[in-house]
Amino acid sequence: MDLGGRMTRKLLLLLLALTLLNLGYGEKKDGLLWEYETGSDINSVAISSDGEYIVAGSGTSYTIVENGRVYIFNKKGQVLRNYKTDGGVNSVAITPDGEYIAAGSDDDHVYFFNVDGILLWDYKTGGGVNSVDISSDGEYIAAGSNDDNVYLLDRDGIVVWKYKIDGNVISVAITPDGRYVVAGSDDDHVYFFNKKGVLLWSYKTDGDVNSVTITPDGKYIATGSGEYRYYTYSDSGQVCYFNKEGELLWSYWTDGSVKSVAITSDGEQVVAGSDDEHVYFFNKEGVLTWRYKTDGGVNSVAVTPDGRYITSGSKNNKICLLNKEGELLWDHWTDGDVNSVAITPDGRYVVAGSRESSRSKVYLFSPWEVILKKILEDAKSTISRIKLKYNVKEAELLLAQAEAAFKKGDYDRAEKLALEAKRKAIEISKQAREVEKIIEDARLTILQMKLKYNVEKAESLLAQAEAALKEGDYDRAEKLALEAKALALDIDQDGIPNEEDMFPYINNYYIYGGIGILVIVVVLASIGAVLYIYRKKKDRIF
Repeated sequence: MDLGGRMTRKLLLLLLALTLLNLGYGEKKDGLLWEYETGSDINSVAISSDGEYIVAGSGTSYTIVENGRVYIFNKKGQVLRNYKTDGGVNSVAITPDGEYIAAGSDDDHVYFFNVDGILLWDYKTGGGVNSVDISSDGEYIAAGSNDDNVYLLDRDGIVVWKYKIDGNVISVAITPDGRYVVAGSDDDHVYFFNKKGVLLWSYKTDGDVNSVTITPDGKYIATGSGEYRYYTYSDSGQVCYFNKEGELLWSYWTDGSVKSVAITSDGEQVVAGSDDEHVYFFNKEGVLTWRYKTDGGVNSVAVTPDGRYITSGSKNNKICLLNKEGELLWDHWTDGDVNSVAITPDGRYVVAGSRESSRSKVYLFSPWEVILKKILEDAKSTISRIKLKYNVKEAELLLAQAEAAFKKGDYDRAEKLALEAKRKAIEISKQAREVEKIIEDARLTILQMKLKYNVEKAESLLAQAEAALKEGDYDRAEKLALEAKALALDIDQDGIPNEEDMFPYINNYYIYGGIGILVIVVVLASIGAVLYIYRKKKDRIF
């Protein structure tokens, strides 16, 4: 090969290496589908319901920067749009179908894009925009600004209404139909509006309201509050839970500012992340179901609509996925604080944004393949262990079906079958142990009776029970063992134990029957004799 050819090849390899440094995609290490490196903090992330589109907002909020960026990705990690703003992007939101995207920036603007990354409009407020949210159809966009206003804009960028409060608006949320808007402010208040901008109620909390969330029907609202202290943990925080009428149903104090809250679609569960390094999980009545220690202040939490899965991002550089029982299903370490997380409704995809000095990143994970592999391996290990002693064919069949479903990508069915296979193996083990005890009890009884009596029939039944145990027919094994014991104790099966039976090998019913027949014969014979004598006497008289 000539010098020019070698140089060209080296340049191509170098270009490929640089590309891979910026975008890692393909290898599913720990469920990581891809990661994208940016030049500034990722402050907010969002994902469409099917995981097809991801949006991220960047910008370093604690320094004066010239610009921020709105990134729009597809599921493969390809950048569909990289839009430059004149200030850090604090918040992003996306419609469930991924058709529309909203962003709020420190340059005092709300931005509205379509799925192709085309900027449809931008709206200038009087201060940095801290939070945005969008209705399901993209018809309405709620925004909270440092100009102390809550805004509702329509799809065309026209202000439907704005409402002046007494502090910076830190967080906003809107119902899917756009009917209600909730806002949290550093004036320590929660505000609740209808679609027309009428303030229905407000409530004073004991600190900056960092995060708000609302159920789709607008019936329940959860908030997280606490005093903000730059780069330090706060002394306490509070989770509040309201109904639509503004009645405080319950509140819960934590040992650090509550930075993020999330709620299930029915309002039955509330998740909160606090600077006290815990994720909290409450039921509708405010009972703390569990809390999970993260070893770092929790910046962001998200929950699936049914409450099955919870994800969190924290200052210890860690992303966690938990189930509704509070068990850690999966985690991933990053190179910096995790500022924002989001999860698809089915829990299949998790997106996260981090702050990693000059190498902040957006991550997309599909942890379910990793989680299911662990579930399958756990089921397989359990079955293999029990199989050493017992017949577990039923459990093995279920496991085979689970593995087949996994290969087809039917993860819901694979999970269900794998868990069922494990449960079945454990059930079989418990049942088999109980049957073993019954068989052993029958064996000891037969050995004891064998010293005095002929128990061949009982021994035959016991042998059949042992064979049934080996075959995995535990119900039959139990039945035969009990019959064997009963037969050994009462050989003639007349209801009288051998030790109390005068004739243990003859069923007493036969004896009683014979005696009865004999009595009848004797009585009949006596009657016949009496009649014979009577006739003789009568013949003599005549």
